[in-house]
Amino acid sequence: MSHKKLGAEALVDLVQETFKAEIGPALPPEKRYLAAMIGNALDIARREMAVEEEALGFQLLDAFYD
Repeated sequence: MSHKKLGAEALVDLVQETFKAEIGPALPPEKRYLAAMIGNALDIARREMAVEEEALGFQLLDAFYD
């Protein structure tokens, strides 16, 4: 990570890293599809937070330069 992440984004990153490194590998084979779905959901949540953060920045600039 080149920049410090704050709040929810950092929390999602921590949960995803822990899940992939420690919980996922310990699951039995029949639960691996479920684990992959959880990992994908965390990726989607992280991307949506990034988009929302960028959109908020543009909203603030629009209000400032209106």
